[in-house]
Amino acid sequence: MAVIPFVKHQWNGDGDLYKVETITAGDESSVLTFPEWQVDISVHIYGTVGGSTITVQGSLVGSQFNVVDDAYGTAMSYTALTNVLKPVGPALSMLKIVSTGGAGVDVDADVKVVRKRQP
Repeated sequence: MAVIPFVKHQWNGDGDLYKVETITAGDESSVLTFPEWQVDISVHIYGTVGGSTITVQGSLVGSQFNVVDDAYGTAMSYTALTNVLKPVGPALSMLKIVSTGGAGVDVDADVKVVRKRQP
């Protein structure tokens, strides 16, 4: 298992875009930690699953990660991908992308985090 780092990109001044590329079988991304001023989180996952299960996992404290739900109440766990782009439902402090099982896996993920607007 390898831990693949996210790379941070500025996004139009209102938030940040984080990218992780080439998650393969058994890999996971590094953990993104969100400051309290960042709120809306969307995840875009794309690539080849190859029999793997790709999950978006979150945590409030960092010691226990669980699969999170999207904003529609569906677990963010995928065995096939068709350019999955969904907002994350619950508030969380940390997020990572995990691949379990499979072969021939090559998955990328983008995470957009929008900042709160200042009054």
